[in-house]
Amino acid sequence: MIQARFLVVVVVFIYSSLSLAENVSELGAVKVIGSSEAELVQPNSAHFISKEQLEQQQQSDVTRILKQVPGVYVQEEDGFGLRPNIGLRGTHPHRSRKVVILEDGILIGPAPYSAPAAYYTPFMSKIESLEVFKGVASVSYGPNSIGGAINYLTRSLPAKDNVELELAGGSYNTQKYRALVSTVWEQGRLLLEGTRLQTDGYKKLDTGRDTGFAKNDFLLKGEQRLPGDKPQALEWKVGYATELSDETYLGLSLNDFDTSPYRRYAASENDLMDWQHQQYQLSYKLQALENWGVWTTLYHHKFHRDWSRLNNFRNTAISISDVLKNPTAGANQLYYDILTGAEDSSSVGTGGDLVIVQNNRYFISQGIQLGSFSSHTVNDWTHNVTLGARLHEDEIRRYHTEETHSMVGGHLERTADARTYTAVNKDKSHVITLTAVDEIHWNALKITLASRFENIRYNTDNDLTGASSARSENIFVPGAGVLYQFNDSWTGLVGVNRGYTVSGPSAGDSEKPEESINYEAGLRFTQGAQRV
Repeated sequence: MIQARFLVVVVVFIYSSLSLAENVSELGAVKVIGSSEAELVQPNSAHFISKEQLEQQQQSDVTRILKQVPGVYVQEEDGFGLRPNIGLRGTHPHRSRKVVILEDGILIGPAPYSAPAAYYTPFMSKIESLEVFKGVASVSYGPNSIGGAINYLTRSLPAKDNVELELAGGSYNTQKYRALVSTVWEQGRLLLEGTRLQTDGYKKLDTGRDTGFAKNDFLLKGEQRLPGDKPQALEWKVGYATELSDETYLGLSLNDFDTSPYRRYAASENDLMDWQHQQYQLSYKLQALENWGVWTTLYHHKFHRDWSRLNNFRNTAISISDVLKNPTAGANQLYYDILTGAEDSSSVGTGGDLVIVQNNRYFISQGIQLGSFSSHTVNDWTHNVTLGARLHEDEIRRYHTEETHSMVGGHLERTADARTYTAVNKDKSHVITLTAVDEIHWNALKITLASRFENIRYNTDNDLTGASSARSENIFVPGAGVLYQFNDSWTGLVGVNRGYTVSGPSAGDSEKPEESINYEAGLRFTQGAQRV
């Protein structure tokens, strides 16, 4: 629950925001860039991937789309993009933990402060466009601002009644089913969309089982314009998604990779990722004056994941990675044969049994995000000012267990050993974030000044040991960018901003967070639709 001191900040910043509005008169989704044309006049590195581009590519894997964007680095993991590993400007791509992931301007990671590893990412079937921005534009978004941010924009509310059906198929028995129904009435709009994507997978498990996945995603969005002499509206968004994927961390020996790179050993036959994601958002938007707009968004996201997977041999002196590096050396040959199902675990005694872990984790991310955008002119200088406040809390609860299995006749069988708990703990973060952005225009000159202040309080509790701890950190992140438009074709930009990665609940007092000073400079040339 949001504590009382958070509510004081809500009152003080009732006309504030974390998000840059494209236009104060718009009551639609929160956008940072807004269009392909607008990216050309950003005083920072910015890329907008439009609806037309996404529809042309028809990709369910966001990493294949992001590879087109300069400065974006992706690391393939499963071949389908189930868990994208994205890095911006040299940040490590592992689980996209160094990148701010937004959906319609709201933090969408399972627990972005307490556990930033993004095991969930928005399903591309509901995404209409993508924004990738770095430099000064990323200052307003926490927690990690060294590389930049990605904003997934979900499908826009309809302008008219519509029904869409989409069926697709491909290799490895890949099937896609998508349906959309939308309706419009005098003061409101509503959209309901559902997608299922499934495949048998391209890897070949020794036991003959499938190695694919099945994903479901449902999105309900609506808007009700409210009566009054000022434009105002309530918007809501409800999402639900699931995934069952036969994914493993178990690799191959070099010889097996050379001869059959898509092979999977029998020891991974029960590996399974099972997750569910829920999101609930309610927004109120008001254009109070012609040059002044305010909005507030309440959000609550829940994510549960349980990854059951092979972890190690019961004989902990034998490392799976060492066996795969040199499967013919000494005793490694027997353990390699157990992994492939060629030998039973009993061939080396109980030490040949396999330990399966179940990393069962529950995440909650919730808060209130408030915003205000105003525009005014002083002595030929136009100031577009955005103030912001976000009151946020997130947590992760871990229930990790181990079970022992034996390889018998090429298949895994559960032993009589009891399940054991290896981790039962909770990390929680309470965050107050305040931002201010002033976008100044004078003739062909555009100057952006941005800053973010965050107060983060961490709590950790370990139910197995009884230990608990609490600590806090304060962060100030400033940035500035300058753009000058020489003519209709040429623009130049320079920028500088502080980068910061929060240390997280599990960090010790002696651990220091990652920090950087980021500089950028560049020229843009545009001729028609072509950009250089």
